[in-house]
Amino acid sequence: MVSIGIDPHKTSHTAVAVDQREQPVGQLTVLAGPQATAGLLAWAGRWPERRWAVESARGLGYHLAQQLVTAGEQVGDVHAKLATRVRLLDRGHGRKTDQADARSVALVALRTPTLALVGAEDDLPAVVRLLADRRDELNQERRRVTNRLHRLLRDLVAGGAPTPLRVDTAARLLRRTRPTTAADQQRKALAHELLADLRRLDRQLAANRARCQDLLAVRPSRLLEVFGISAVLAVKLIGHSGDITRFHSPDHSASYPAPPPLTPPAAPTSVSGSTAAATGPSTPRFTWSPAPRSADPVPAVLTTIANSPKARRPTRPSVPSSGRSSRSSTEPCSLTTTPAIPSPNPPPADIQPR
Repeated sequence: MVSIGIDPHKTSHTAVAVDQREQPVGQLTVLAGPQATAGLLAWAGRWPERRWAVESARGLGYHLAQQLVTAGEQVGDVHAKLATRVRLLDRGHGRKTDQADARSVALVALRTPTLALVGAEDDLPAVVRLLADRRDELNQERRRVTNRLHRLLRDLVAGGAPTPLRVDTAARLLRRTRPTTAADQQRKALAHELLADLRRLDRQLAANRARCQDLLAVRPSRLLEVFGISAVLAVKLIGHSGDITRFHSPDHSASYPAPPPLTPPAAPTSVSGSTAAATGPSTPRFTWSPAPRSADPVPAVLTTIANSPKARRPTRPSVPSSGRSSRSSTEPCSLTTTPAIPSPNPPPADIQPR
């Protein structure tokens, strides 16, 4: 079995064939055009047992992957991140070239038995995705046109136009304006053109919604049974999810449209057992320091990080104050009291202690 990896581009496609020992046995670069697929099939005819792998078979390599599937070839879809990992962790310089990328794609297909295969395009997911993408583009264009119209009406009308801006409201404001300068006359003319663009975009959005409803009437979906999901949102969910058979398990499918639930990171724990809350430097951080164990239960003591024994700056040991005592000032003091020793030289009687 020979694995053939393809690194597709807009102008050319580079293919590298790798055997079971992961050694390259051939490579070819063809121009992206009508004869690209025929050239690749003629070059790969020397290996009867072969398996193709296209990087981003649902992206830039979509057209080439579909042509290979139509020709009866077995094609796998390799994500660009997987190919990058193989290229960076492989021996050699690790530089990004067309041949190195194609070889990495072939190695991923050779080492991954559960690689997702590319099938013939289903009409329903493709049509649904096209409708969803078209609606997003129309909404973005309408938002840009509305912002431009707001800018012109701000210079023509005192206080500008209200938000959100409706088409009839903008038309009423333009009818009331009487420009006196050449610049204002040009602004009003451009505003009328933008108003016409808004009406056109609204008609296109209404037509897109009608197409989505007709499509779901032919192929009904249970998403419409969920409260809050309209025909437009259902079409968008179906279009972006794609073919459900490309997922290996229900968990894999569930993690695709939405990220996993966020869990707060574990707070750092010190050696003594105190846990610090993950807050900013300006917020005081509190920890629960356990009291020493004793026979009687002692409640926990609320301390701060700055006041905890571990966070205190160690004091520098000082030199003994006199020759009599060799004990450092950093040593703990004893709690036992000793009787005072009378001084051999008592103070004079006229000096009284305060």
